[in-house]
Amino acid sequence: MTAAPERQAIVHLLYGRAVDLRLCLMLSRLGFKVKPFSTVEALLAARPGDGLVLVDIDEDLDSGADLVEKLLLAHEGSLVVCLCRNGSTDFFRRCFRAGVIDVLDKSFEDQHVIEALSSVRAAVCRRHASFASLRQRQLRYAALTSREREVFRYLLDGLTSREIGGLLALSPRTVEVHRAHLHEKLHVRNTAQMACEYGELLA
Repeated sequence: MTAAPERQAIVHLLYGRAVDLRLCLMLSRLGFKVKPFSTVEALLAARPGDGLVLVDIDEDLDSGADLVEKLLLAHEGSLVVCLCRNGSTDFFRRCFRAGVIDVLDKSFEDQHVIEALSSVRAAVCRRHASFASLRQRQLRYAALTSREREVFRYLLDGLTSREIGGLLALSPRTVEVHRAHLHEKLHVRNTAQMACEYGELLA
């Protein structure tokens, strides 16, 4: 009976100026135990391990992206999700390039944010059970064509289909076809999952 609280999902909340109580309430409703931290140093000192880290960006997007990059540089492989308001394309690119698993817009109504957080929670809970072994991932990556590997690398760099097409002299539609093949061959739903599961193969 006393072991139940230890199995409660923990989210390490890295905040800017102040803790967002609305966000904490939503996380609590989803069954998370929230541990807030005001600095990257304090978070790292708490040894977050492979738990979920939620970065609530209240300041400007450039400073927020700097914070995310600093965190993931110091603790590579962390499960990091960002929350912001009205994020820019450049901000999204920097976050995904750094290694976040998702970026959520918290300017929506509570229910929309709760549904997004619920999806993240489900993905995190399944992470260790569903992740392919390193050997399986290596075999899947090895099965890619040379063109698919080029598209794969550019996607992980945060480029759009139009930008990739320009670099490879392909139409955006053709890049989208390669992208669909990557999702199918690598058994991923989106670029964020692809970066999370396969990014290490490029190290």
